[in-house]
Amino acid sequence: MANKKWDFLKHGDIVDIIAPASHSPDLKLGQGLDWIKSLGLIPRVFDGMIQPDAFFAAPLETQLLQLQEALYSDSKAIWCLRGGYG
Repeated sequence: MANKKWDFLKHGDIVDIIAPASHSPDLKLGQGLDWIKSLGLIPRVFDGMIQPDAFFAAPLETQLLQLQEALYSDSKAIWCLRGGYG
């Protein structure tokens, strides 16, 4: 990767994607995952990450479990999905 701010990530590293706020349109999520792959990284999206719950991407309990799983996983980074509200 040519960009210095990503130097700590190496080709083939896993990046966990979480959605701590509102959900994102499928098209935007797909574009983001494609961009991550273009950097040579492996995006990992948790099952049930998007199950709209009022203003949020999923119930808060689900979001917390996914954050905890990402924090204790083998990934090298956690990237937060930016939702469409606000």
